[in-house]
Amino acid sequence: EFMRLQTAVGIARERTKDLDRRAVREERENEIADARKKLQGNIEEVMVAIKGASTAANEVGNQIKNLPQKAKDMKSAEMMKKSEEFEEATKSAEEKLQAAGEEVEKFGGDDVDKDLQNWVKVEKTKLVAHKK
Repeated sequence: EFMRLQTAVGIARERTKDLDRRAVREERENEIADARKKLQGNIEEVMVAIKGASTAANEVGNQIKNLPQKAKDMKSAEMMKKSEEFEEATKSAEEKLQAAGEEVEKFGGDDVDKDLQNWVKVEKTKLVAHKK
C-alpha cells in the first residue's frame, strides 16, 4: 500500500511539472505567433513595394516596345523629348526596384527569434523570387 502511495505522489508531481512545462511552451508559442504576425505584416509591405516597382518597370518596358513603330513618324526633337521621358521613367523604375531590393534585404534582420529564422529565410527567398 505504501508503494501505491509513493507512485501516486510521483505521478502527481510529474503531472504538475508537465502542466508547468505546458504553460511555458504555450506562452513561448504565443510569443512566436505574435512575432510571426508582425513579420507577416512586414512581408506584405515589402510585397506592395515589389509589385509597385515591377509595375513601373513593366510600364516602361511596354512603352519602349512600341517606340520603334512610333519613331518612324517622329522628328528628331520629338525623339529627344521621348528619350528624356524614357530615361526619367527608367530611372524612376530602377530606383523603385532598388528600394524594394533594399527592403527585401532588411527583412528579417538579426533581431529575429531563433525559432523563426528558418521561416524568415523561406519567406525572404520567396520575396527575392517575386522581385525578379
